[in-house]
Amino acid sequence: MTGTGRPSPGGRRVAIVISLVLTGLAGCATPDGPANLAERDAAAAPASSAAVAPGPSDRASTADVTAGPATTTVPEPGILPRSLTYAMLTWTVTDAAITDADPRTYLAGGEAGTSTPRTSLVVDLDVRNDDPHVHFASTAARLVATLPDGTEVIGTHRATSGVPPVSIATARHVFDVPAGTSFDGLVLAFRDPGREPSLGLPLSGPSPDVEANRVIEANLDADLALPGIQMTWTVGSVYVGRDWPLPVGFKGGTLVPGARAPEGTRLVGAVARVDVAGCDCPGGVLDQAGSARLLVDGTPHTAAAASSSRAILQAQSFSEVMLVFEVPASAASAILQVGPLEQPDQQARFELRLD
Repeated sequence: MTGTGRPSPGGRRVAIVISLVLTGLAGCATPDGPANLAERDAAAAPASSAAVAPGPSDRASTADVTAGPATTTVPEPGILPRSLTYAMLTWTVTDAAITDADPRTYLAGGEAGTSTPRTSLVVDLDVRNDDPHVHFASTAARLVATLPDGTEVIGTHRATSGVPPVSIATARHVFDVPAGTSFDGLVLAFRDPGREPSLGLPLSGPSPDVEANRVIEANLDADLALPGIQMTWTVGSVYVGRDWPLPVGFKGGTLVPGARAPEGTRLVGAVARVDVAGCDCPGGVLDQAGSARLLVDGTPHTAAAASSSRAILQAQSFSEVMLVFEVPASAASAILQVGPLEQPDQQARFELRLD
């Protein structure tokens, strides 16, 4: 008989086993178990912010916070807009600024923005194409700024849109300039490699003349002595200058430099009418535009581009012809020669003044 005040041997054994099991579990907990939670959390916790060095983004944010408002200088009132011509296009400066704001986000007439370590000349232009036939694939051209001290800086073109016939596009050019640069004595000019430069466009003082090709009313006519054919050529207008003079030669469009005279040359455009009164030629006769040559000091220059409204003529018909030639810039006169090269007695000759 067992007394109620003493535990039985079986009860003591159960208590001892439970105690040993709990002790073993506490001492043998795995690294991921509850025994290491506090240590793991301590290792994963971030260090105090006072002990972390700022990264690039933190430094940039600090600089942005401490930088002051941008400083911007614009031309004197009444200076803008002003224009120059280059490569058949009219370029009008609508806004210009010397600023230490970010040129990528600078907006004319907008908020000043935040000052940066860089000083830029920002030039915004309207680009007008008045020609009804020529498409410009891009407004890209090398614009150079001559600073008041004579330093030349090439701008970065920040627009790539084209200029369709009879339309206006926009362009922006950005120049790195020294701090303190002013508009007094600052001049812009287009200077594409291998091409004639534009006239200078100052951004202070009086507005300069705008360059334009000369138009000479020739009104010269001559007969070609082609056997059995009564053909008369009449040269109406002649265009002389550094911009491409006529809407011919650019069927697929062009880039800006392609419409400017090569360095050291001038472009001569001739507009003519070819009339055939009589023709003993059942299949018709060529209007002879393909035979045209411009002689300068005896040197022949073939046409850089030519077009005919009707290349093959019958009796009582006519063709409108446009021709473009490249000649030396010093040329003051030339002879337009039309007709078979191997038959000088059948040719027509026109003496043209180019100055």
